[in-house]
Amino acid sequence: MKKTLALFLKQNWKLLLFFSFWIAYFAAFWSRAIFFDSQGNFWAGHVNLWGDWPAHFTMANAMATRGLFIDSPFLIHANFSYPFVADYLSALLLNAGVPFIPAFTVPSFFFSLLIVAALYLFYKTLFVSKKVAVTATMIFLFNGGIGFYYFLQDIANSASPLATFLAPAHEYTRMDNLGIRWISVIDSMIIPQRSFAMGFSCALIALAMVYRIFFSRKNSDLILFGKKIAKKWQIFFVGLLLGFLPILHTHSFLATFIFLSWWAILDLGLLTKPKERMSHFLDWITIAGVTSLIALPLLKIYFLTNTGNNFFHIQLGWMANEFHLNWLDFTWRNWGITPIFAVLAWIFIYVKTKYKLVAALILPSFFIFMLSNIFLFQPWSWDNTKLLVWFLLGSSALISYFLVHFFQSKNKVLRLAMIILFLIVTGSGIIDAYRIQRVDLHSYQEYDQSEFVLANWVKANTDKNSIWLTPENHNTWLFNLTGRQAVLAYPGWLWTQGYDYLPTQAKVIQMYQGQPAALMDFEEYQVNYAIIGQEELRSMGANKEFFDQHFPVAFEYAGTTIYKVK
Repeated sequence: MKKTLALFLKQNWKLLLFFSFWIAYFAAFWSRAIFFDSQGNFWAGHVNLWGDWPAHFTMANAMATRGLFIDSPFLIHANFSYPFVADYLSALLLNAGVPFIPAFTVPSFFFSLLIVAALYLFYKTLFVSKKVAVTATMIFLFNGGIGFYYFLQDIANSASPLATFLAPAHEYTRMDNLGIRWISVIDSMIIPQRSFAMGFSCALIALAMVYRIFFSRKNSDLILFGKKIAKKWQIFFVGLLLGFLPILHTHSFLATFIFLSWWAILDLGLLTKPKERMSHFLDWITIAGVTSLIALPLLKIYFLTNTGNNFFHIQLGWMANEFHLNWLDFTWRNWGITPIFAVLAWIFIYVKTKYKLVAALILPSFFIFMLSNIFLFQPWSWDNTKLLVWFLLGSSALISYFLVHFFQSKNKVLRLAMIILFLIVTGSGIIDAYRIQRVDLHSYQEYDQSEFVLANWVKANTDKNSIWLTPENHNTWLFNLTGRQAVLAYPGWLWTQGYDYLPTQAKVIQMYQGQPAALMDFEEYQVNYAIIGQEELRSMGANKEFFDQHFPVAFEYAGTTIYKVK
């Protein structure tokens, strides 16, 4: 036993070091990601957590309080249209008595590690090389464009270069003034987007299994806990995994559909024996059938009944026009050499190596890149990154193989060139990955102590199904922390999800301002409680005299008044 363990460590110590780094990296961040200060105020240790996680708090608390099949917690009388599984897990933890912070951070820590493991598994399955898999995973996680150049400039121009180096003033994969918006995947997706971290990982696991079933030269039987898992059960599991992808991460479901459609065509086209082709055809049909049986009802329930408008439209060059840049300039700033490097690496692999099939299987990533630079698939153009990340997946594989292949040369100049190329494609992402750990540079207060007092009173003294008139801030304590239904939550969430919310927003303003039709609006929406504090007076133009005249005060604390409407 000791000899076996010693041999394993000797053969895999570099790999263990690689995974140990990421475990330590994400453990260090998630242990400080959200926290209470000594005064009881609640802070987010990253700007994207401050911006995105109130939506996740809202969904998780709504599911924990009112169950899974509820109306949208963001808009009354609207369908709940969001890939919710990651937040439902936190809801289950909250109901099991897990404290608020670990109910969110512990799953996110494991989702972060799951992405690292799934990336490694996917790349290792394609190239059967630990070195390629590790390098590709790092290229993916340290994505970025030419921002590192401006970081070096900032250091050179700084009065205190060391201080600038140790405490970068801003992100270098996001520099809006320069039109750089291809933000670090860790910064913009793994940390704030809980559904991405979970769903993207599951999609990669499904793709790795499909590759093994249909394209690997090895025996397709898997060994799990000492037992063989036959191909038919693998196929069934892939179908299950793909079937639940719409509620895990909808964009990954779409991207995986594109990948597997091409893979099926390629697989059936390469087979020459009719019997073998029919066998594979039936296997593909089985995957499609199991997937459809689960995915189609989920799509109908959670996504196809959205009352919003159609927001799919043409926008050439992705966000280039928004920054008044031509497409090539915008692509260069955001991606650097990555696209052209990926094309050259693809040509090299297809022409010069034994991995022609792998190169052919990665082609959908280029197709998705083109689609994302021609069409917008949601109202907010930045959300195309949820598909562009699939180009990053393919390009990282190609570039990694190229770098590893030539780094194995005995030519020292060539080896140095590969190191420089690696740093060019990862430099900006490495800077931002370091900056993420400097929580002191980007912590933002989410709620103050008084808002938790108010939230606790609401949970203890009001019906869980009560309906509330609230302000529209993204970090409004009522719908973030209590699970109660707001007439209207933060409009930014509703806009990005395609909801037709403007008529309801107009009614909310009418109610707050006590306009002539306000009492009819309260009746229409069956409002039970209304909140007025300094924010409502400032941003909503709330007419406190109207509320004092018509509704009794249910609770008052720290300048915030809760009125009992009905």
